[in-house]
Amino acid sequence: MTPLRLLAEVVSELERRHAGCFAVAGGLAASWYRLQPRLTNDVDIVLDVGGVIASRDAAEALIEHFGYRPAAGWISDPEGRLETVAALVIGSPPDSRLGEAGGAVSPGATTSGGATIDFLLPAFPWAAPAVERAQQNRIDFGFGRLPTMTPEDVIVAKTFALAIDRSRFRDLDDLQAIFRAENELDLVYLVEQFERLSLALPEALHEEAPAALRRVSRKKQHAR
Repeated sequence: MTPLRLLAEVVSELERRHAGCFAVAGGLAASWYRLQPRLTNDVDIVLDVGGVIASRDAAEALIEHFGYRPAAGWISDPEGRLETVAALVIGSPPDSRLGEAGGAVSPGATTSGGATIDFLLPAFPWAAPAVERAQQNRIDFGFGRLPTMTPEDVIVAKTFALAIDRSRFRDLDDLQAIFRAENELDLVYLVEQFERLSLALPEALHEEAPAALRRVSRKKQHAR
């Protein structure tokens, strides 16, 4: 099943069960803000139905509804400490070996068995505002207008991911492409989120990034 077809089916069920509590995320969202979209084999959805535990339960139930196998994933904070609650649930096709060894997987895990369903949970501190703002940012995917993470929230999420793991080259490429596309950005909101989450852009992105983000990033780096 292609990612877009899987997205259509997943969103249809989400609208029935959890309308207003989710947003399209990841590469499918980022591609709208790049000059050239990039290929992705994941259907990424940020889901917040009222806390991490309820959201994880909802994600696992929906994954199992489609006959996929759920596996939880954890993240580390910028100091390398493992968070105590799951941050995502990855649904892999039945013929995939992802997560077989005990259910847990790492963020960014991939499978050769077809498109995966990746639910990002409110353990990510950017998730709740991203879902809320996405309800007013509906994008036509060809089968309906779907709540989609705004370019600002994509930037925040991907900068957060790079703070945890600098080797996430797809996130770095997405950020570079989004800045080069010269999207109209709410810089006040972005600066607020960077300061709230203590984020800083990698130096490699400073040339293309808006001046306001360069300033807040350098302030954070100088404070270390």
